[in-house]
Amino acid sequence: YKTSPGLIARINELENPDLIRKGQKLQVLQGPFRILINKGSKQLTVYKNETSLRTYSIATGKSDSTPEGSFKVRKKLIKPVWTDPYNRIVVSPDDPDYPLGSRWIEFAENGYGIHGTNNPDSIGKEA
Repeated sequence: YKTSPGLIARINELENPDLIRKGQKLQVLQGPFRILINKGSKQLTVYKNETSLRTYSIATGKSDSTPEGSFKVRKKLIKPVWTDPYNRIVVSPDDPDYPLGSRWIEFAENGYGIHGTNNPDSIGKEA
């Protein structure tokens, strides 16, 4: 259905996507989905067609480094190893300085993507 078990679980108020079983009657919100990021207001909005589904407050990149344009998702990863783009230090997900939160959505070959955070105070700022 071009959607994720996590979204199906949330729509159906299941605590865990692993609780989805064959034969269950579930609501499914079928993709494709798109997002729009407003760098000025620091908000990310998820759309299905032209319908806004949810808006999130976000942080953007330091020194206005968040790129502009249209991009397609290349990869979706859970806690990947991260390389700091400024000093090229490799940081593993179990490191206390790991900044990506639990998810990474890559949309550009040059390493740009959208990710979670382990620093909620960064939301609404350039971080």
